[in-house]
Amino acid sequence: MNILYLAAYFQPENSAFSHLEHDLLTSFTDAGYTVDVITPTPTRGISEEIRQTYRKKKEETLYDGHVRVHRFWAPQEGKNPLIRAFRYFWCNLQSYQLGKRFKKTDVIFAGSTPPTQGLLAVKLKKKLGCPAVYMLQDIFPDSLV
Repeated sequence: MNILYLAAYFQPENSAFSHLEHDLLTSFTDAGYTVDVITPTPTRGISEEIRQTYRKKKEETLYDGHVRVHRFWAPQEGKNPLIRAFRYFWCNLQSYQLGKRFKKTDVIFAGSTPPTQGLLAVKLKKKLGCPAVYMLQDIFPDSLV
């Protein structure tokens, strides 16, 4: 099974979801699934040196070759609501552009952060003709505000 995983944040970023994400990826790969992760370059809770390293690293392979990470540049997240909204829009547009190339996807997996991930999953579901799983948790109504 080929899973297209839409991640707003991914290692080396450390978020509340990081532990669950690791457990999910371990379970997927232990079951023999292949996972393609689409995610922006890291920005949260990392040094500038790490950010610059990942800015040049567009693809990497993890979990003994079962997880392929595809990264794209994104602006650094900040407190300004306009910049944050722009980042959400930018990341969804870039994720869609990358995601529509994965024609052999069996299922799309998306988390609920940011709140626009569900819409992205629906658009890719229609484009790729496969089911989508939207994991809804850690809802913060004021995330845009």
